[in-house]
Amino acid sequence: MDYLITGTRNNMAGTRIEYYEVRAIVENKAAAPSLWSMPQVAAAILNGNSFTTATWSPLNKAWLHGALVEVTLRSHSDGTLIDNLNKLPKV
Repeated sequence: MDYLITGTRNNMAGTRIEYYEVRAIVENKAAAPSLWSMPQVAAAILNGNSFTTATWSPLNKAWLHGALVEVTLRSHSDGTLIDNLNKLPKV
């Protein structure tokens, strides 16, 4: 199934996105929004669903599709370069 991400909600500290406003695409139209957590969106992508960002166009009265959303692994920035993912031994 295809989905649009049309909004976000940050954590209480405002430091990272915690929830996404998601709309399923049903019969080429965006369905009503529901709130999904980051792990829910990531699991859906890994299970073969596609997500695209979208913004509302008052002129067109439609959601304009934007960028494809992907799941990416990265190490947390802790100021130590030696343990970054790209610095670990190659196997």
